[in-house]
Amino acid sequence: MKRLLSVLLFVPFIMFSQTEPYQNYYDNGQLEQEGNYTDGLAEGLWKFYHENGQLSSVGTFKNNKSEGLWNGFWENGEKKYIISYKNGEYHGNLMRFDRYGNELYKTNFRNGTGYQKWFYDENGQLEMEGPEKKGNNDGLWKYYYESGQLRSQGNYIDDEKDGLWKYYYESGSIKEEGS
Repeated sequence: MKRLLSVLLFVPFIMFSQTEPYQNYYDNGQLEQEGNYTDGLAEGLWKFYHENGQLSSVGTFKNNKSEGLWNGFWENGEKKYIISYKNGEYHGNLMRFDRYGNELYKTNFRNGTGYQKWFYDENGQLEMEGPEKKGNNDGLWKYYYESGQLRSQGNYIDDEKDGLWKYYYESGSIKEEGS
């Protein structure tokens, strides 16, 4: 009976998780990120900051994976992106904004699969675009100069270049072709 009582009193302590607050700082002393670890995994609300102290992104982790709605911000405080995650993968709406808060692009992902576009920070010009599958480039991707002119294009399979790739001068003429 004594032994059973000891076990019953000890079991609840094993079942409780250990949560520890976490903060990391830039070399200049400014807060870089803050959140909680539970049993060594990122858990709950996390905030990330630019070196100037402005909020960079905020979102939730569940078992060390991004979960739910994440919001990103430019150094001037304007929104940069809104992304939905499910089990660490893009799932739902993804929106990107220029540094003035104007929407550049909106798409929808399902279980990590969708069409992705990235933009140059300074001018909002399209930098690259193509399909993603489970976080990897998969299919025809195109890359652009800051001027908007096509720089290169080719296919990926599971994040590896595949087949013929074409590279262009900024003038538009072909620079190189190869696999």
